[in-house]
Amino acid sequence: MNEQHTAGTPERVLVLDTVMDRGGAETMMMNYLRHMDRSKVIYDFLVNRDYRAAYEDEIESLGGRIYRMCPMYPQYFGRYKKEIREFLKAHPEYHIIHSNLEERSYFGLREAAKLGVPVRIAHAHNRPVGFDVKSIFREYFRMRLPKYVTHMFACGEEAGDWLFGVKNRSRVIQQRNAIDTSLYRYDPAIRAAVRAEIMGNAPTLSQTGAVERNSTPTPTPPQTEPAARSSTPTSTPPLAGAVEHSSTGGGHPGDTTFVLGHVGRFFPQKNHTFLIDIFAAVHRQRPDSELWLVGGGELNDELKNQIRAKVDQLGLHDCVRFLGVRSDVNRIMQGMDAFVLPSLFEGLPVTMIEAQASGLPCTISDHVPVQCDVTGNVQVVPLDATPDEWATQILAQVAAPKVADRAQGPALVTKAGFDIVKNAAWLQEFYLDALAKAEAGAARS
Repeated sequence: MNEQHTAGTPERVLVLDTVMDRGGAETMMMNYLRHMDRSKVIYDFLVNRDYRAAYEDEIESLGGRIYRMCPMYPQYFGRYKKEIREFLKAHPEYHIIHSNLEERSYFGLREAAKLGVPVRIAHAHNRPVGFDVKSIFREYFRMRLPKYVTHMFACGEEAGDWLFGVKNRSRVIQQRNAIDTSLYRYDPAIRAAVRAEIMGNAPTLSQTGAVERNSTPTPTPPQTEPAARSSTPTSTPPLAGAVEHSSTGGGHPGDTTFVLGHVGRFFPQKNHTFLIDIFAAVHRQRPDSELWLVGGGELNDELKNQIRAKVDQLGLHDCVRFLGVRSDVNRIMQGMDAFVLPSLFEGLPVTMIEAQASGLPCTISDHVPVQCDVTGNVQVVPLDATPDEWATQILAQVAAPKVADRAQGPALVTKAGFDIVKNAAWLQEFYLDALAKAEAGAARS
């Protein structure tokens, strides 16, 4: 089905994703798109949501294209299979498909294999735990996926083991969730400005009507799985100054207030309920403290509203700030003193690389892969530990961090291999080399 690549034009890689909002996998792909030589390789995206998502303007400005298809819910599986088959027949220019759909990659990559697409990459980004009705579908499709894959990518070993099986571990390529480390370099002046803007100028609920503000306010379409990520982070633009505080009170800017931070969508996986319990314990031990929550909610904000209610019930409404979906996570992290991620499961979260590049001491649950510790500045606390135990360890780590100079963060993350410049160059050449080998093999057969 594939037409020959035209010399002098970029190889267009078709990326399969649910929606190009600010999620971890989406941010990772954007980091690579920004830093690859787009005269050689460029991304187009086939998504499963019918609204214009956060990254789409930038994708198109960089030369990428957006295509849409039906959702991938069970009732649409048959329709999706038909639609992607027809799409690939209509677009024989795609020789490389890079799928971020986890076990659902089975549908698109199976059809691609049937139609002779030579390079078919499945990318593991997560490691689900527990059992629910979705688990039945996950297991069925992930067991059948490897047959249709030419290359297996994973953000970390545990994510790869889950999607492809331990028996395929030797085939899995650890594709790093790389970032532009220079954007996260700690700067005391930025820290002071961020704290003044968030803690000194944030309007109260009575002023905002409990509406979250982004750093660059724009109309936000409905989202089924929104996420808190950076888009094109910079170290220079100011915050909007209009962020949601959880109460009718206000914080006080200053360097003495201890700020615990978290970046993640309001989704059960992120374990916000327990996070609030942890912060309540931190606040008992250190009353001059705040919790900054960066992230969007679900379609109806049900979970986020539950968290707000819990904050009020615990009397924490003056010290928990809901900052919303941000395009300047790199800058927000400057104002934090520590980072916490008590997730129920993860792959290898981009936000952990960002937090370490910002020089923050980090505390993760024992359900987050320890592989995400790339600087030695991460400690692990069991999920079954009490909130008081979490609080004690968080504050002890801040008092004696393993990386005393926050400005060392970018160099340490770069040394660990997570800077985007080299990784983007590697991935670009990987695509072209994989395609050349596949075409040479086809010519010989």
